[in-house]
Amino acid sequence: MVLENDLQPLVERVNPIVAVVGSQLMAAGAVASSMSGSGSAVYGIFDDRTAAETAAEKLRAAGFRSFCCTPAL
Repeated sequence: MVLENDLQPLVERVNPIVAVVGSQLMAAGAVASSMSGSGSAVYGIFDDRTAAETAAEKLRAAGFRSFCCTPAL
């Protein structure tokens, strides 16, 4: 799965934590990770709910606000 945000490379240069969080999500099993809009959030897409919950907990333990969401449709 390919997600693109043309602003993300610039934001990552100014605020490297955006890239770090994206890498952590991918390492935790996300099939894709990206930054929303102008960088208010970094998100991962998971096939496995358990992996998503584990990733969210690790991010919370590191001091980030992290949530798991389920698609409505």
